Amino acid sequence: MKKICLTVFLLALTFFNFAEARNHYVGIYPSSGLIAYLMTETIKIGIIGTDFRCTVVCYPSQNKPYYVDYRFWWDYRGIYFVNSDGYVQQVDEYKTPVEANIVKYVALYY
Repeated sequence: MKKICLTVFLLALTFFNFAEARNHYVGIYPSSGLIAYLMTETIKIGIIGTDFRCTVVCYPSQNKPYYVDYRFWWDYRGIYFVNSDGYVQQVDEYKTPVEANIVKYVALYY
């Protein structure tokens, strides 16, 4: 009986994809100096695959989290984003390093 239960458990591990929720370091915001972490469990790819949404968390003071929601999209001119702080901008590795790292992470792992 123990062997059957163990076998069923191992099969369940094989067939089900257990996604690990974690925060991935994506850099420091140049304007505020806040350290940004991508909440990987919040990444949602759009239906057509030309956009995605995600959330970044920062811990500015007293360990109170500060969340920034993003929407990224791309077209023939480049990759753009809008966030919950009101910024709308083209992704640039030097001007928007956090957003560039988010795009790199999603391109590599999704």
